[in-house]
Amino acid sequence: MDGFTNGEEEELGLTKVVPFLVEDEMLKLGAVVSKVADWGIHVVSDGLLVTGQNPASSGPAAKTLMAAVKQKVRPAAQPESCGSNIRSRGESPSGAPPAALTCAPMPALAAAVAIFMELPVAFAVAAGAFTRPSALPLAFYTLGTSLIEHHYWTMTGADRLASMESFYKNLSIMGGFLLLYITGAGKYSIDGLFSIAAP
Repeated sequence: MDGFTNGEEEELGLTKVVPFLVEDEMLKLGAVVSKVADWGIHVVSDGLLVTGQNPASSGPAAKTLMAAVKQKVRPAAQPESCGSNIRSRGESPSGAPPAALTCAPMPALAAAVAIFMELPVAFAVAAGAFTRPSALPLAFYTLGTSLIEHHYWTMTGADRLASMESFYKNLSIMGGFLLLYITGAGKYSIDGLFSIAAP
């Protein structure tokens, strides 16, 4: 690693101003410190960790980082089973991505199910109309989309963590739909006013 040297700090009169000297602190923490003459341009890289000695090293450090990122990052290949499916660009109002917008089997049917579940059925639950008959299929829909989209047990690294978080969040949403199926919409709802699907 490299960073602002003790000599550069001293030349600027900052040794008593800054809370610690970067060079000393890196050495104290066990880093292998590399440096050139004060104010020289110097960049050290280790994978995606790129450090520059001083402000003059910023441009070369940025170029080194960009080259490293281009080398490491390649577009993820679409799974062959996706065919011409559209990839998901976000989560649905229920918290689960529409199954049709991923690599779901039978994409045309999955799209129709997603549209039906996320528009009329979700609006019925929100309005408190036909709540019980709508909440149960929404619970199963949320489970299905979670299994299709957030199969964290097949992933690694940051993708696994993000997918696991979404999967368990969707399970809690599913629990809410099941509770709504059991209890009904309540007194202040369209169901309550017209005694639709009353307990």
